[in-house]
Amino acid sequence: ACPVEIQVVLAEGLGSDASERFGCRRVYQQRLTFNAAVILEAANKNQQEGHRRCQEYSAELRHLESRCDFAGRLDVLQLDKLNTDVPFRHARGTEAHIPASAWNDLLDPDDSVFLEHGFLSVLEDSGCVSFGRGWQPRFLLVWDAASPGERTRLLGAVPLYLKWHSDGEFCEENDWIEAAGQLGIRHWPRFFVGVPFTPHQGRRLLIARSLRDEDRAAVR
Repeated sequence: ACPVEIQVVLAEGLGSDASERFGCRRVYQQRLTFNAAVILEAANKNQQEGHRRCQEYSAELRHLESRCDFAGRLDVLQLDKLNTDVPFRHARGTEAHIPASAWNDLLDPDDSVFLEHGFLSVLEDSGCVSFGRGWQPRFLLVWDAASPGERTRLLGAVPLYLKWHSDGEFCEENDWIEAAGQLGIRHWPRFFVGVPFTPHQGRRLLIARSLRDEDRAAVR
């Protein structure tokens, strides 16, 4: 039998508004860019007049630039340019919606309830895990690409989040934060793979149990 044909997709999480998130981030970035332009104009004017608020303006600009970077960090990636034989792309709009049945079919009987679509999606729909709270659900998915142009069967997934902070995690990272400070680089935003707000220690790489060993290896 031929190995399974796969494509890797960077998605938008499991929430009911997943199809709208890319557009919302674009609007947010435009608003930030406008606000930054207003602050920059005010800073230049005050600098000419010798005002002391220049440092405050600089801090505000740095904050806006950081938020803008957080909003667009993954959207600017040219996934189709990656040096790989496996197709890799973004899922946006209606394509970003992941049916609960497709996700839950990846789970084994002994997997935690915290990995189920119902739990992960309600974290997003309730706002606990949301852009406004410093979370971007950006799940990695592996779809069966046997039918070009059509989304068929979900073969694998990783619950992946881009984060602005360390809240909602059960892991130690003080050493990483200290190292980033010593190197003069920002520790955030960064990726988090796992289940938010739980000490869950189960699987992070979900693979359809119906696959043959060689196909599971390909998905992994």
